[in-house]
Amino acid sequence: MNKVSRSLLLVLVAAFLVVGALNKLGQWYIHSQNPAFLLEAVDQAKRAELVLSRTGPIYAEEYSFNRHDLSKDSLPFYIRLQGEKAAVLIKGWATPHRKAEWKIVKSDTSFTPN
Repeated sequence: MNKVSRSLLLVLVAAFLVVGALNKLGQWYIHSQNPAFLLEAVDQAKRAELVLSRTGPIYAEEYSFNRHDLSKDSLPFYIRLQGEKAAVLIKGWATPHRKAEWKIVKSDTSFTPN
């Protein structure tokens, strides 16, 4: 292996490590900025048989809440999952139960075909 090849290999390995580290940092940032109940609800919806039977495999997700509502007594949110056959929209409300811990108290699910 000549000097140029070795240098190129080192640059590629370093770039791979930097991209991996940035990916982990991005995942940490997303999880730190969103309430845990919302991320858990997204994961549960993506694994639910009822959802998957109507949507097919999920290839996109979107969720939202108003950060300013975190200091109030209820937190409206929505989750949208896009599947191969249909999309699902989950709208709901959560209330605080312990310090910084929210619980979903009501949700409504609707499906729309692609």
